[in-house]
Amino acid sequence: MAVVRARWVKVADQNGPGPGARSSHAITLVGHKAYAFGGEFTPRVPVDNSIHAFDLQTQTWSVLQVTGDIPPPRVGVTMAAVDKTIYVFGGRDATHKELNELYSFDTFTNKWTLLSTGDTGPAHRSYHSTASDDRHVYVFGGCGVSGRLNDLWAYDVVEEKWVQYPTAGENCRGRGGPGLAVAQGKIWVVYGFAGEETDDVHCFDPADGKWEQVEISGEKPTARSVFSTVGIGKYIIIYGGEVDPVTWGIWVPGSSPAKFGRWTRRL
Repeated sequence: MAVVRARWVKVADQNGPGPGARSSHAITLVGHKAYAFGGEFTPRVPVDNSIHAFDLQTQTWSVLQVTGDIPPPRVGVTMAAVDKTIYVFGGRDATHKELNELYSFDTFTNKWTLLSTGDTGPAHRSYHSTASDDRHVYVFGGCGVSGRLNDLWAYDVVEEKWVQYPTAGENCRGRGGPGLAVAQGKIWVVYGFAGEETDDVHCFDPADGKWEQVEISGEKPTARSVFSTVGIGKYIIIYGGEVDPVTWGIWVPGSSPAKFGRWTRRL
């Protein structure tokens, strides 16, 4: 396996009106800017509904002036970007109610738009996971009204509609705080909390509509939940999370059929 190399670079601590040391928020990247939304300073108390943008070139924070259907404050929310548009789904409000609204945020016009709510699309949830490709926004799992979920949905940004995929099997228990990524044309579910921290990996192939638990090898990371996940090419990179927040790893999905992968630790 080819060695993946990267290096950490420290950026400005607080250059401009940044979001502060919050948790349970969401963040995504569009162009050379990172956008942050939601979260808490005090556990279970949403702090605000501002969009904070960090310019990676100038290393400065700003609070965007927005219009449209501005979402109320929330925690346990997720967002992902398709092209220049950010999509925000779900979360939990100040009354601890699980939410299921889908919003879009246009990074050209700074305008919010409510796309779906109510009985349209996935059920209410928080601490789920979201990922995207060049046409779809995927939502998996999370904490629902009646317990932890293991369902998978996709929002088609071209046809502007939700698509429900088959629910994951018994081997992929309902979970909160899982990792979700798109790699090699498949959707990957990594770890999460299912009554206990898990270290299993599952993938769904939209082409044949089937779930599969993935056999893995190598020095795999400690079981964990609510960590950061990103798919880059054929790699899924995870960082931090609960249980063991100081280790990270790179997981390489195997070739089709996706039965094998390998964890490799990078310090």
